[in-house]
Amino acid sequence: MLFFYATFCGLKAIRRSFIFAISRFVDAITSPLMGMISDNFYKTKIGKRFGRRKFFIMIGIPFMLAYILMWISGMNFWYYLVIYVGFDIIYTMVLVPYETLATEMTSDFKQRTTFSGARLFCGQISAFFSAFVP
Repeated sequence: MLFFYATFCGLKAIRRSFIFAISRFVDAITSPLMGMISDNFYKTKIGKRFGRRKFFIMIGIPFMLAYILMWISGMNFWYYLVIYVGFDIIYTMVLVPYETLATEMTSDFKQRTTFSGARLFCGQISAFFSAFVP
């Protein structure tokens, strides 16, 4: 991402750093907030119907297409800042419930460990294929 912003977008180092610093600051606020929201979501009508974790994953996945907008060259600094921070918020909306989903599925420690291990294994396999296949 840094290479893209420097080479194809022409952003100076201070602006690139500012984008990532603001994004980390926003993430420090949104991650605990998303955890709190999804923990208490079961009290709502929608949460009772879909579950307190799956709803955010289902809503967030279509918005993950915003990732494509980060790779458009020739835009200004404010475009890249808003798009990167926006994508980071969407990513948090999907990732926090996704990582805690195994604890919702079972209360058995062994089964929860198996689910988490399978999630990590599948994530590593997909990371391998997404890096080496293209």
